[in-house]
Amino acid sequence: MARRAPSASANARTDPAAYAACMRLNGVPEFPDPDSYGGYRLDPASGVDPRTPEYRSAHTACAHLA
Repeated sequence: MARRAPSASANARTDPAAYAACMRLNGVPEFPDPDSYGGYRLDPASGVDPRTPEYRSAHTACAHLA
């Protein structure tokens, strides 16, 4: 079953495309581009697992864009 990451908030600093690019640059190369609502589709086939240390580290580095 596909999981959706929460979409970006209304915060002026959010930039879903920049967050996705940052995640890829920081160790999660399979991180998807945002959908038209600013959310991300994370499913087992994508190869992206939010429970991994790589994902957590990348999210910490990119949180200012989320």
